[in-house]
Amino acid sequence: MCHKLPLADRLHVEPLTIPLAELFLSKAQIVELNRKDALDLVTLVLDHEAGPGDEETINVDLIAGLCAQDWGLYTTVSMTIEKLHQLLTNEEVELEEALSQLVEERLNAIQQAMDVAPKSFAWKMRAKLGTRVRWYEEVEEVQR
Repeated sequence: MCHKLPLADRLHVEPLTIPLAELFLSKAQIVELNRKDALDLVTLVLDHEAGPGDEETINVDLIAGLCAQDWGLYTTVSMTIEKLHQLLTNEEVELEEALSQLVEERLNAIQQAMDVAPKSFAWKMRAKLGTRVRWYEEVEEVQR
């Protein structure tokens, strides 16, 4: 992973998998997002509302809280959301207009929650460096 995600404390939320917010973040934290991962994210956002709480919902409060503590995670997730918007705008994903709009609205809800969340002092200090300094771990391609 390009960023560390705290998973251990929330494994009880879903009996068979990780919660939807963590599933979203596991893909959205990829700096060099490939088409398969982008389509996975579009599918996830299409199938699940973005809002507070975990019940069949992508928990925007959890995402915003994690991103408010980690400028690098915030930056990568924001970049990913922008890439998804571009895929939808350029019609690189075959979706009916209404479904595409739904995905856009849900992505906007996630981004808005991230933007308005109060940021930590460390976040603000790291933001001053910006992207001049690498903010993520490089991931090696797994050879099978």
